[in-house]
Amino acid sequence: MSTVKDQVSSTWNQIKEKTGINPIILIVSTIGVIAFLCFNSQLEKEITILTGVLYPIYMSMKALDSADENDDKQWCTYWVVFFSFELVEVYLDVFGFGLLHKIIPYYFLIKLVFLIWLFFPTTQGANFIYEKVLVHFFSKYEVKIDSAMDDVKSKFSGSSKRQ
Repeated sequence: MSTVKDQVSSTWNQIKEKTGINPIILIVSTIGVIAFLCFNSQLEKEITILTGVLYPIYMSMKALDSADENDDKQWCTYWVVFFSFELVEVYLDVFGFGLLHKIIPYYFLIKLVFLIWLFFPTTQGANFIYEKVLVHFFSKYEVKIDSAMDDVKSKFSGSSKRQ
């Protein structure tokens, strides 16, 4: 089994071999272009979401095809954290009348950096958020969530009695 460090090193070497460019220059350039587009475009929300979705989809598909279970866990954790964050964001936008990105300066740039931190293999941001926040939240409310899910299942399966 290869470690995350070995995978990153291998990926960096492949990038360097195929492009002839130092991967750090490519990453910094890409982030710079995305940041520029976020500041100078009406597409800042879409660019941010695409960044948080396209690369992780690709890497999740690769993880499913690999024999290593660690990458499966990493990407599953990313998706749990990503969609938990999106759920909170939608909730705040609905009750804040969509003002979240107007209240926080450079909101989409901050979100972009946050999403990259979540999925970047060396930072393991999604694992950090999962272990420090989500595990505690879900364990605290697990019984209530399970009960609510059972109620929904019984209503949709037709096993509940109608009066």
